[in-house]
Amino acid sequence: MKNDIFKPVKSYILKSVLTPKHITSLMAELIEISPKDYLLDPTTGSGSFLVAGMNRMIKSLSHDQSYQEKFNEIVSNHLYGVENEPSIYSVAASNMILRGDGKSNMTYGDFFKYVRNVEEKENSDFIVSKAPHITKVLMNPPYSQGKKAPEYKFVKHALSLMDDGGKLAVIMPISVLVSGGKGVKTSELKEFKQWLLDDYYINSIITMNPLTFYPTATQTVVVIIEKRVGVGQGKKKTKLINFTDDGYTLIPKKGLVPNGTNKQKREKLIDVVVNGADAPEDFLIKAELTVDNEWLHNAHYTNPDKPTDGDFMQTIQDYVAFKQNMILHGRGDLFDED
Repeated sequence: MKNDIFKPVKSYILKSVLTPKHITSLMAELIEISPKDYLLDPTTGSGSFLVAGMNRMIKSLSHDQSYQEKFNEIVSNHLYGVENEPSIYSVAASNMILRGDGKSNMTYGDFFKYVRNVEEKENSDFIVSKAPHITKVLMNPPYSQGKKAPEYKFVKHALSLMDDGGKLAVIMPISVLVSGGKGVKTSELKEFKQWLLDDYYINSIITMNPLTFYPTATQTVVVIIEKRVGVGQGKKKTKLINFTDDGYTLIPKKGLVPNGTNKQKREKLIDVVVNGADAPEDFLIKAELTVDNEWLHNAHYTNPDKPTDGDFMQTIQDYVAFKQNMILHGRGDLFDED
């Protein structure tokens, strides 16, 4: 009977794509979360984004006489989460409490009913946020929700809740920027892009390591967006970044592990995004986004080096070796034809 208690949680985890710790902490750095911020994770899951944000806030505190007071203020009033799955909501709340957060302001319910407008309190269908402000958002929306709730709608609602001047970092499938995702029409995607360009500034779009969510084959991007109501994107260019080589390598039976270059590459990315450092075009391209052009680094980058016959043969050899390795480890299904 005891094992039955955990079946809902196990089922949720199997269906979900949990964000790796090195990604949650990276995203918290990229939007420069500080103790003054009010952080929201609209799709909390296990609470990893809230933990990453809380850790960054606390790490920057001075260890003086006011440390405990400031610590209590952060964990009590600066972290907000929403989770719609009852079993995982309990896990997330426990996760926060175990890390010193006795009042994490976790909310159970439908994120699309989560509002900040006090006038809507009378409507019992709405969940009114307790947050006095929402200045930063970290999120990984549920994948492949189709017409019911495509990923971009989670992003749109989160942005609408955020204070003007706030920053959002979201990791999502690359398909959301290319086609809008499952069940989304081209016209719908264009409307969303125009909505963004009108009142928001897309600071950076970072193409991630394709193995980030191994064993799933989902290629992802991290998008950093700033809210600028009435100003929008204008003529300001967006940083399109190729971070596919992030210093993490797939090791059979161990998964994705750092290969020794990860810290250096992480620092380079932060320097480009946060400090405005320059980088070669194979890593960074600054482009003016429109509704009709592609919002990805590889759509704007042309490799000046022509591949040789040797390069071609090496690529074939690498692919064959990778395929055989996956088959030997029980993942031959990755190469099944539809």
